Amino acid sequence: MPPDLTNVVALASGDRFSFALEGDGPLVTRVLLTNLTRTATTSALLVPTCSGKVYALEYKNSLGDPNWTGLPLVAGTGTNVMLTDIAAINFQRFYGVKQW
Repeated sequence: MPPDLTNVVALASGDRFSFALEGDGPLVTRVLLTNLTRTATTSALLVPTCSGKVYALEYKNSLGDPNWTGLPLVAGTGTNVMLTDIAAINFQRFYGVKQW
């Protein structure tokens, strides 16, 4: 795990994606992120959620950036929920998912 990531409980990556799931609980050894999609302007993924929790997709254009940029909050439903970045114009962007 990159040393500059804090509160990361799970990571997922692919040919064109890197996602981190952040939280304040114990390390999660497996999180099923599905339907990872990328178009010229949009990145999206399905994440399992819990009712009563709130989720936010965040991004950095570089891991060296000091701060994550948060996207709109999404309420958990107890099912998989789509988290979307509709302004993903950079070819490389790093994502994290926060849960409260």
